[in-house]
Amino acid sequence: HVARKLREKVTLGGNVKIVNFKNDPLKPVIQLEAEEFTITINAAPSEDFFKLNRFIPQTNNIKLKDEEQSATPHNNFSLIFDCTIEKNQQFLEAELKNHENVKSAIKLLKIWLHQREFDAGFYGLNGFLVTYYLLHMLKSKKIYPTMSCYQIIRLFWNQFGHSQLEIKGISLCTEKDLPNQPAVEDFHNFYDVVLVDHSGYCNLLSLLSVDLYRRIRYSCLAAIRLLDNRTVNSFQQLFLIEIPFYLQYDQIMAIK
Repeated sequence: HVARKLREKVTLGGNVKIVNFKNDPLKPVIQLEAEEFTITINAAPSEDFFKLNRFIPQTNNIKLKDEEQSATPHNNFSLIFDCTIEKNQQFLEAELKNHENVKSAIKLLKIWLHQREFDAGFYGLNGFLVTYYLLHMLKSKKIYPTMSCYQIIRLFWNQFGHSQLEIKGISLCTEKDLPNQPAVEDFHNFYDVVLVDHSGYCNLLSLLSVDLYRRIRYSCLAAIRLLDNRTVNSFQQLFLIEIPFYLQYDQIMAIK
């Protein structure tokens, strides 16, 4: 209905279509493509419409009559992500709005991810998640706003490349004793990789595969080695050249 109304009213000269958010068929969003930019419109419930503790990983939100009630962690994530998306965007904007060098670093890291297709497929690592990790580094004083964007990028690669989010996750929630607030360890019982958002209830990496996470870690450390190699133009190699999936391996076997 919203897409139809936009098609009637929009005068930007672009296309309005419905696509799957991060290739997830359960999450349709509206994509408005103009000549020089694309806008994605995601439907979300109003603030406080649901209690967030309703979606902690160990809760069952698909009640089946006369059957054992097991946890529904991935369904819970799908719901709580929509419930917290606006709050998380506001949180990032408030924390980073005056840090121009950090924002420049985020832009370059988005390009680095996109050139390697780490943001493609089903729930890859996109700019939003990189921004959240950089904010964690900022709050834990691993980076400072006065650093240049290249210093920030290098420290991101080093920090993320040596991280162990599949073993010891991190949380950006500063509030304690929230109702039924899960501990970081509770998320590890249900998800491969853990990065808890500002609300304390949503693991933003719930659907990131541990295999992709480790590939990105390896590429982070490889990027630092490339930076230290003075015989090559590292900027071109890191940000200008596309390295799609099939070029990242020596051999690829297709099973039909």
